Amino acid sequence: MLFMLESQPRPGVTRERMAEHFTGKLNPASWELIRHGIVSNLLFKTGSEIGFYAVLSAPSLEEAQSVVKRHTANEALFDVKIVLVNQFPHFD
Repeated sequence: MLFMLESQPRPGVTRERMAEHFTGKLNPASWELIRHGIVSNLLFKTGSEIGFYAVLSAPSLEEAQSVVKRHTANEALFDVKIVLVNQFPHFD
């Protein structure tokens, strides 16, 4: 199954703090997700709301939630929204 991940800044977190967080080296754990094909795309939001989108592959929503929770457990700046997606319009 494919899931779209979207970071959402927590209340009170400024654009400047988000920019500082995402500028620099990518977390090694994030690289591992990419290297193992769990995350196939990582794109950064650059407008007024800084953050990221990513495509995550997992066998179920529960596993996607588990991956996100493990990789963001110590994250204080943002939450991650998880949305089931598909490359084709199969809506059922």
